[in-house]
Amino acid sequence: MATLGPAQRADCERGISNAVGSRAESREPRAESREPRAESRKPKAESRELSADSRVPNTGASASASASASASASASADADADAKYRVPKTGHRASSAAQRATRKRKTNRRKPKIAVGNARRPRAPSRPPPPERTSPMSSAWRPSAGVPPQPATITGSPHRLRRRRHPLHRDTSMTTNLVVQSTAPLSDAHHKPLAALAHGARVVALDAQSIRIERANPAQRADIDAYCGTHALDYAFVDAARKLADFGLVAMDMDSTLITIECIDEIADFCGLKAEVSAITEAAMRGEIKDFNESLTRRVALLAGLEASALERVYEERLRLSPGAESMLAGVKAAGLKTLLVSGGFTFFTERLKARLGLDFAHSNTLEIVDGKLTGKVVGEIVNADVKARAVRETCAALGIEPARAIVIGDGSNDLKMMAAGGFSIAFRAKPIVRSAASAAFDHVGLDGLLRLF
Repeated sequence: MATLGPAQRADCERGISNAVGSRAESREPRAESREPRAESRKPKAESRELSADSRVPNTGASASASASASASASASADADADAKYRVPKTGHRASSAAQRATRKRKTNRRKPKIAVGNARRPRAPSRPPPPERTSPMSSAWRPSAGVPPQPATITGSPHRLRRRRHPLHRDTSMTTNLVVQSTAPLSDAHHKPLAALAHGARVVALDAQSIRIERANPAQRADIDAYCGTHALDYAFVDAARKLADFGLVAMDMDSTLITIECIDEIADFCGLKAEVSAITEAAMRGEIKDFNESLTRRVALLAGLEASALERVYEERLRLSPGAESMLAGVKAAGLKTLLVSGGFTFFTERLKARLGLDFAHSNTLEIVDGKLTGKVVGEIVNADVKARAVRETCAALGIEPARAIVIGDGSNDLKMMAAGGFSIAFRAKPIVRSAASAAFDHVGLDGLLRLF
């Protein structure tokens, strides 16, 4: 076996180390990419070593040539590895030519396009604006003197427009309560059915005989009326914001309202003509006789020749106040309201009731009495439906309040106009035509039911 000299042995060791190093470099490309400067110096150092070796005496020429070939192959492999894994630096971070080209394309896309004259072109919107929509009802809400109404314009995405809640679902200035009353203690069994029918929010017990259903729906009146009629209950829809003290006047009819009787019928009974007079009275109250003046004239004429003392006997023996009348009057007076008794009856009774109950105003017909007997005539203007309504308005004017602040209570068709003149009306034990026109109807409870409404 041939023995290598020191120089040949050194050349072999360098070749082996270079081969091992290039193989290690190929296994760890990321480490090489992190240290490009150190690797870039490596070929220069090796080239200096090779040039130094070239000055070694030519001992063992074949081995030396083999070592030189191995060294040049190793250097070539190192250069290839460096070229493969070394990334030239641009700025403070290294990047490849492909990365630079990609970045350049992205940058070019972001550059605005310049038109002639270096004026920036307006950027096109990302999506076209939604079409304008016009509300057909908008013109009704734009009253202007001398200016024709212009339709309002709604802009924005259609799916983002919020529908306004229905007024009956309660985002309004007026909230309605339903008050239900009974002559007997009101059973709890009525609470849930009534609340469900009225679409109310909750039930509040006012006392043993009445409840209030808050945030009720007045559109359910027909269902409530049927239920209350079946169970002998009285009901009323009222504005939750109104209080009794907000009103200024209570105007009421006398016959069959403040009192339980029709005075003219009871007067006729003393001369044996009650049946005839009552028939005319009932027809007039039902609205079958349209001319109240005629019906009153016919009835009074039947009383001609009757002793005037019969009037006193009717007042003392037969006249009775309706249930709850005194409590109602005390309550409204305590709230600061004035009282008006307006009747198609007679002053003989209204003036006595005014003094007895402490009423503020009274207006009615005057019977003519001559020599202690009735003549069968009425003195002065007959208090018919128009006169009653006028009396309510004039009394409100005297008090300095609007008629809308008047509560009017009546029972017959002769009361319809004055009930319409007020702000709240109550049909008390009324005829159907009056009941349907009133704000509330008391068919079972007394007049003091008024105090529970507000």
